[in-house]
Amino acid sequence: MPYALSDFSDNAGLHLILNLPAEADDVAIAREANARHILVRPLSRYYLTAARKKGLLMGFASQPEEQMASAFSVLLGCLQTHCPQMLLLREDAEKQNAPT
Repeated sequence: MPYALSDFSDNAGLHLILNLPAEADDVAIAREANARHILVRPLSRYYLTAARKKGLLMGFASQPEEQMASAFSVLLGCLQTHCPQMLLLREDAEKQNAPT
């Protein structure tokens, strides 16, 4: 059966990865998001080595499109609680790139 395994390339993905700063606790962020009914997985748990990137693995295949905005709002609240420096850096970058 040569067709049993297929290459689905990058355009067929059903997941997103949100990279977080090294000091972020992606496990705690995922735990809070999951408690608020937003299913994300801590990226650091997928590494076998001591050097682990921090981030969140987010699937979107089963999420109805009309619920995505509210799901991201909940996730943003979790990030504001656990990783406020990431959001401040983003705001600073946007101010620097804003037209004058």
